Formats: sequence, structure tokens, C-alpha cells
Amino acid sequence: MEQAKNIFIWFVRSFLISHRSDAKIVVMCFLAATTFWFLNALNKDYTTRLLYPIAFDYADTAYIATAKLPEKIFLNVSGYGWNLLRKSIIPGSKPLVIKINSPARTHYLTGINLLPAVTEQLDDIRVNYIMDDTLFVSFDRKISKAITLRVDSTQLPLKENYRLTSPVSIEPATITFTGPASIVGTLSNEIYIDIPVKEIDENYDESLPVDYVQNELVTKDAQWIRVSFEVAPFISEVQRVPVQTANFPKKNSPALPSPEAEVQYLVPQDDAGKARLQDFQVIADFKTFNKKDSSVKLSVVTHPDFVREVRPVYGTVKLRYEQK
Repeated sequence: MEQAKNIFIWFVRSFLISHRSDAKIVVMCFLAATTFWFLNALNKDYTTRLLYPIAFDYADTAYIATAKLPEKIFLNVSGYGWNLLRKSIIPGSKPLVIKINSPARTHYLTGINLLPAVTEQLDDIRVNYIMDDTLFVSFDRKISKAITLRVDSTQLPLKENYRLTSPVSIEPATITFTGPASIVGTLSNEIYIDIPVKEIDENYDESLPVDYVQNELVTKDAQWIRVSFEVAPFISEVQRVPVQTANFPKKNSPALPSPEAEVQYLVPQDDAGKARLQDFQVIADFKTFNKKDSSVKLSVVTHPDFVREVRPVYGTVKLRYEQK
């Protein structure tokens, strides 16, 4: 310190000289003296605190860290000034590697246990002790699970009188999620995709984001899926169809109130009027006879393939018994 003080006083007095050329000489001498002093100081031995980067070596294909791992540790070190300066100032220092052999059973690492490994990797300085008492870590098994993607076709937000006319296509049909077993292991085997559109009245073909799992520890092999299907407008039609009986008694058989029944159905607008009467078959089955009101159920057992939601307008009819 005394030497530095004397250099400073000499430097200030030198600036009081009048000639500019002499001033340049004074500055150069000052810089040379300062450099010499600095270099000389770096050759001495010092003790200091050092913040050093660390990295963890573990089986990352089988395990995953469930909490952010420590990135640096504080060390109390001794060594030559040159070595300490290089470790503390020069960027890109190679991190200390901390090996973890049993991630599932390791929850913390003490400074005392880490000291041998740290000392071995810092051979140009002396590590007196690790100032961090404990480093906390958390690991879980890493697993993958393939989950099937589905769309509930009965819940599609279609416009009134529109119906689905094709299978729902999803590409890819499955997505694989990878992450901690405590999260991925609880995922359902199926994901139902919501269609974010209302009143659909045209064919649908859109890319949708996969945001089923909102966790940064879980990855997936696809970020987007493509959903497509076709729709068409339908109209309602009604026809009177002859009713056939089944399982009625041969003797004293009751009679139907009418030989025909009205059948209602939906048909694609482009196929309006194409459904033929002979393509429908309605059955009144005596096995469905209700003694309380003497009624039987009507069912449509045959109809054209292109019609939908086929049903009798009246689902039951009351039978008539002939009086003798």
C-alpha cells in the first residue's frame, strides 16, 4: 500500500510540469509502474471466495430432475493470484462435474461429501472447503406413454340440421408423452380433442395444438394434430309404412289399430325424396306386449343406408281385441 501511495503522489506532482512531452513520459512511466506492481501482486498467494459453475452427471435417459438443479456453488479457495484471477474473471470456465450414481435415492448432497470430487477437478488451486452446506436435488424415473387421440363424434358442435357424413380423421392418432413417472404415469390412456369452432356447416380440416399436459417437465413427440371430417345438411321426411306382426298368438290374436305406421327419418338434402317405401320394414312384436295398456312396441328393422335417426313417429300402438 505504501508503494502504491508513493507512486500516486509522484504521478500527481509530475502533472504539474509545464511541458507536454514530459507529461507523456510521466504517464508512460506511471502505466509501466502500475503494470509491474499488478503483475508482481498476482504472483502472491491469496485466499478468497469463488462462485464456480457445476454440472450433474447422471443417467438422464432413465431419470429426470423434477426441480431445477443447482448451477453454481461457493468455494473457499487459496492459490496464486494468476490462477484465482483466471477462475473468477475469464468466462467459459469448465464446470465442476458432480456424479450421481443413484438419482432415485439421492435427495441432497453435503459440502463435505462433495469436497473430494471438487478438489480433484481443481488441481491448480487449493479448495479449503465448500461454503454451501447442502445442495438439494430431486429426481424421478423417466417414462414414456403413448396416448390415443379421439374426438367424440356425438358432441361435435354442428349447425342445426347438419350431420357428420364421414369418419373423423386424426393425424397422428397417438402421441407419446415423456417425463416423470409421477406425472406421465397418471395420464389417461385416451385424450378427447375439443373442436374450438361452433355451428360447423362445412367440411372441417384444421391443425390443432396439443395442450393436454401443461408441465415443462413433460415432452411430447407432436406439438400439433390435424383433425378432419365431412358434414352435410339433412332434412326430415315421413312415410307411412306397412306394419308386419311378429310372435302374435294364432288364436284370438289382437289386431293392430292400423295396418300402417308413420316412420320419420333424416335424409341428406341432396338425397331428398330418394328413400323408397319398400326399403323400410316396421315390426310390431308381441313379445313387447304390455298388459297394463294392451300396447306393443313398433321398431324399424330395415331402412335405406343413407337415412339417419329412423324411428316410428309413435313408438307404441294399442291393440284391438275383436268382440265375438
